[in-house]
Amino acid sequence: MLTPRNIILVAVFVAIFSLVWAVIGFLRPPESNALRPDTYGTRHHGFKAAFETLRELGIDVRRNPRPPEPDDLKNGVVVFWKPLSQLVASEPAWLRNLQQAVHDGGQVVIADDGRTLFPSDVVQKNAKNRNAPQLQAMVANPDESIAELLGVQLLTVKPDETDMTKTATGRTKKPSKVIAEALAGSLPETEKRTYPLRATGDFVASGVELKTLLLPVGQLNEIETSGQPPDSAIFATDVDGNEHCIAARVPLGKGSVTIVSTPWVLSNGGISEADNVLVAALAVLHGDRPIIFDEFFHGLAIRGNPIWLFSQRTYGTISLALLALTGVVVWRGAIFLGPPLPAPNRPRRSIREYIDAMSRFMCEGRYHDQWMLIQLRDGVLWQLRQEHGLPPEQHSVEELLTRIGRRNPAQADSLRTVLDDVEHAVSGAAPTGLLKTIQLLQRMRECLSSNFTARSAAK
Repeated sequence: MLTPRNIILVAVFVAIFSLVWAVIGFLRPPESNALRPDTYGTRHHGFKAAFETLRELGIDVRRNPRPPEPDDLKNGVVVFWKPLSQLVASEPAWLRNLQQAVHDGGQVVIADDGRTLFPSDVVQKNAKNRNAPQLQAMVANPDESIAELLGVQLLTVKPDETDMTKTATGRTKKPSKVIAEALAGSLPETEKRTYPLRATGDFVASGVELKTLLLPVGQLNEIETSGQPPDSAIFATDVDGNEHCIAARVPLGKGSVTIVSTPWVLSNGGISEADNVLVAALAVLHGDRPIIFDEFFHGLAIRGNPIWLFSQRTYGTISLALLALTGVVVWRGAIFLGPPLPAPNRPRRSIREYIDAMSRFMCEGRYHDQWMLIQLRDGVLWQLRQEHGLPPEQHSVEELLTRIGRRNPAQADSLRTVLDDVEHAVSGAAPTGLLKTIQLLQRMRECLSSNFTARSAAK
């Protein structure tokens, strides 16, 4: 039944449920609602299928929402699979700190297609634009890629310039359809091609035979080398018979950096095609080392969600201990009150109410205004006699006016005028009127000195 009580109960229940649901959401690790191309993503461009597949195979695979640290490279493989170029450019210090750890034996895997949202040429073209400072802030150093920040200076990824807006029939898709597919998260109807593979170096020693690679048109990106090709690499041959290096492993000291130019092979839409999963596995796996997928450079940093730290063992234990200590201190310092004192009986009316009632009662009488004028006039004369040193029994108004005129002639004239007006008002047979009475009361009050004090005495 719809009653005020039930409405209040429903509102309270909804508020409590919303609060509990918000706290549960805060305690979860930060994710992108499965929409971004990361290990939480469930769309065709996400990598959740690869993450769960590796975990089901018994491989120690983890997600890292915090910035990468050198300790992660001591026993693990840090994987940067298609990170956001804006974050790489704005947070390069974390990557530079990994250089020494790589030389000491660390293993890093980078999968980047070479496409950036704000490349250096775009920033230069918009130098005169009012948004140029924002572009410069988002791309701190656009000429330095994630591989160069880790110490790899001889390899660059060249994006495939093939038109990717064509469907399998060869027709160019409308921009509206491309946008609709991106918003819906569905797999684009892009033509796919199969490319033969050839492996060298470490990718052959693993004992896995690579045959073909299936990629959408426009995804055959190439790793360009400015000198001798790397000893360990995977090559894909296009329809014209040209080989393109799609994966390369570069040794740095005791460690190595593996670069993959086609991140699509590990995506949900491409991991089950041809030998794509084998290419991704050869690039990521390094013996029995755990695989650590970096999510910090995907924008899933925990620094924007401090409540999530409470779900961790260390932070949660310290927080509970501090809350328990605070509770004990508050309990020990609290004042325990006894039974309440009985409430005093309040009088029926206050003094102000009594005065107001008596004034209203007196105003009901006839000629009450003349009576008030007489009372106030006598009180003013008594006060002035006290002020000017006349004895209380001296009732001569002229003597008082003479005494006042010696000190302040203007005050004496004002007092004489107002006394004459009061005498004229109280001598009349008709009522004086409320407005005139108030004016006379104010005039008599103005004849008194504001700085004179005297003890009360009987008149």
